Amino acid sequence: MVFCEFTNIRGLWDKHFDAMAEDYHRTHASDASVLQLVLKDNANIVKSMGKDINNYGLLELHESGISFMLLDCCVYCIS
Repeated sequence: MVFCEFTNIRGLWDKHFDAMAEDYHRTHASDASVLQLVLKDNANIVKSMGKDINNYGLLELHESGISFMLLDCCVYCIS
């Protein structure tokens, strides 16, 4: 994704999202939280290579959603 010229990054995202999200689904009840966590993981990877996740046409990463995701995890673990 960083070093190649893919023509359909969103297609790759859609194809592999379930595999990328599998671990998060075990600890987070909210699909929105899982989506943001996977986006954050990918953002960190491309950032470490000097790139910005916003340049790949994926969904919007909500940086301020960390507290919501932690709350979601706690609710899931308690219920």
